[in-house]
Formats: sequence, C-alpha cells, structure tokens
Amino acid sequence: MTQAQAQAQAQAAAPPSNTAPRSDGADGAEGSCAPGPGVSGGCGHNGAAGGLTRADVPPSQPYNLVGQLRNGCTAFLAGPCHVITVAHCVYDPAQDIWWPGLEFSAGRNGASAWAPYGTATWRATEVPEGWRRSGGAGTAGAELYDYAVVVLAAPLGRQLGWMQPGGCRPTDDTAPVVVQVAGYPDDRENGTLWLDTCRLLPPSGGDSQGGGGGGDGGGGGGSALRYHDCHTRGGNSGSPLWLPPGTAASASASASASPAPPSSSSPCVLGMHVAGERVRRWDAAGRLYDSRTRGVAVDLEGAAGAWLRAAIAQHPDC
Repeated sequence: MTQAQAQAQAQAAAPPSNTAPRSDGADGAEGSCAPGPGVSGGCGHNGAAGGLTRADVPPSQPYNLVGQLRNGCTAFLAGPCHVITVAHCVYDPAQDIWWPGLEFSAGRNGASAWAPYGTATWRATEVPEGWRRSGGAGTAGAELYDYAVVVLAAPLGRQLGWMQPGGCRPTDDTAPVVVQVAGYPDDRENGTLWLDTCRLLPPSGGDSQGGGGGGDGGGGGGSALRYHDCHTRGGNSGSPLWLPPGTAASASASASASPAPPSSSSPCVLGMHVAGERVRRWDAAGRLYDSRTRGVAVDLEGAAGAWLRAAIAQHPDC
C-alpha cells in the first residue's frame, strides 16, 4: 500500500485502541528477573515487583530507535528507512481501511523532545495476507499476523541505526528470558517514552495462545505468540522486547534477509507487544481468586520475523 492509495481511503475517524483485549483464563508463569542496564525495576506486569522508568530526555541509544507514530502507536526502526509496528495500527480488515497518521518520530519523549531525532512521513506499508484475511484486532487468531512494516520517506535509520527483528534466539529458549521494552503507555503523559526490564516467556505451540499460524502470506508455519510480564498498556502496541547487552544468543542464518544493523551491538528484538490478556482463576467452589492482565507478543524468532525481514528487503531504495 502506498501513501497516495491510503490517502484516497483516509477516514476522519481515529484508529481503534492501540491494544486489543484478549481473555482466556489461562495461568501465568512464575519466576524472577533482574533489571537491565539503565532501567530500574524487575518483573513488572500489572502490579508485580518493579516498575516503569522514563527514558532520558532526549533518549540515548538504543531507546532513540523506538518512536511514536502520529496515530499514537509505538514503532521501532528496523532498517535504513523502515519501522515495524502492529498491523492493527496500519490496516483494519473488518472495515477495509488503511489508517492515516503513520508519520514516525524517533525518540519522542514529551513536549520538550517531541521530535528530537526527526520525524519522517511514510511512502509505503506492508501487512501480511493473514492479517488482511482476519477479522482484525480482537478476533480469534488475528494476533498471529498483527505486524507490519512502514517504509519511511527519509532514511532515519542511516542516521540513528536500527534494531534487528529476530535472528538471535537465546541459547536457552526453553526458559523465560530477561528483556527490555520501551514504548508509549496511554496512562502516562502524552508522547512520553517509558522503559521496563521484564520477562518474555517461551513460545508454546498448537493454538492461539502461542501456537503456529497457518497459511501463506505472513506468519504461517511457525508464527507464535509469547506471553510477557512487562508493564504495557494501550499505546504500547508495537513496543519491541529485546535482549539486553551481553545476553547469550545464537545467530540465525535467516536474519540475512534484511539489511544488517550498522553495529554488532544493535539490539536484537525477540518479540513485539500486540495485546493485553485478562487472566482469571477460580477455586473449586467457583470463587474468583486471581484476576490480572499479562502481555501478549508476536514471536519474531519464527515466521513473523522472517516475513518482516523479507518485507524490509523488498524496499531497499532508501
């Protein structure tokens, strides 16, 4: 989709909430985590120990690689002129609407740093066919395809660098892994960038709570969802969850499908926040004894990451 085509369809209505609610009553995992460099707090989702920390004003590396779209969603640089965000902030398949407001401001952090590293308009978008065929945000299985590439009209990534979308699976991918996350939660001052260090849980297979996505055209044959305990809310959709420096990881040959980051220390993104999920548990007498929310992320170490890297490679003319 090009900008000219989208403008022809643009509606006056604002896009829907940046975080699509889910509910399934499944249990959460337990464990511990430690804060990463430059971020206070630990396990943080929905009232657990730890908490959010506001990024420096203006943000330093790597937090300036995260930014905000004009429509309020979080996005992150993933190529010389490419950002990754959630598909539900780009295209609504239920209404066949391409949402406006895809201009990207890198490192935005409040009124005094609204565009500290520049703002770029956009010239093209890519969303997976699986998302186009889905019912959109909130429908069963849609999150498996809830990712998109926005191609910018200016090469902000050549100035700032970019994050690597997948291709660096942790050495032990059967255990929770400590990650860092940055984004724009809607319960904080508008346009302020907040950070957390938290846990991303291993992907599980077989269903929409972490299973593989089917079909061609994006996310099929290994796409998965992963839970996390990071502090995330509406506005965090599109937030990257990346490995802190020094984490042991193994490189993936498939990562070569997209431009190599300009630095070997560029963050590797394992997942992207797409939704929040309500978890409820009842005792044998039918009494509710646990009600909380956990985060849902698309796993970028599987087919979703491969699709995103291939989509970026289709737009090399930065």
